[in-house]
Amino acid sequence: MKRKQLIPAVLVGALAGAALAGPASAGVAALTAAPSTQTFYVDGKQVDLEAYVIHGHNYVQLRDIGRAVDFGVAYDQGANRVLVDTSSPYTEESAAPAPSGVGTTCTSETSMRRGGWNIPSTTPR
Repeated sequence: MKRKQLIPAVLVGALAGAALAGPASAGVAALTAAPSTQTFYVDGKQVDLEAYVIHGHNYVQLRDIGRAVDFGVAYDQGANRVLVDTSSPYTEESAAPAPSGVGTTCTSETSMRRGGWNIPSTTPR
């Protein structure tokens, strides 16, 4: 390829790359999680929960809520599912954290209501 033909091709490629990089970097910025400064209460008492804000919503680990409200939370690695048992107290578990994208399965067929939290049961799909 002649040098005169190569320069415009390189410039077009650079401009196309810059145009595509802008939206990609904006998407990454939109997925940023920041520590939450929200105060959490259970039965009128303040509890310390590690929470993060993503798109204006607070996200808290289910295990931390189980500890604060006192319901059982377990991870079944073989079936790749989370089990919530409102009839048992919270116990520490030394299992590895669940992979991202894992859903929650409740052992009750009805909504759970403990310590002011209303968590509807879900059926895995």
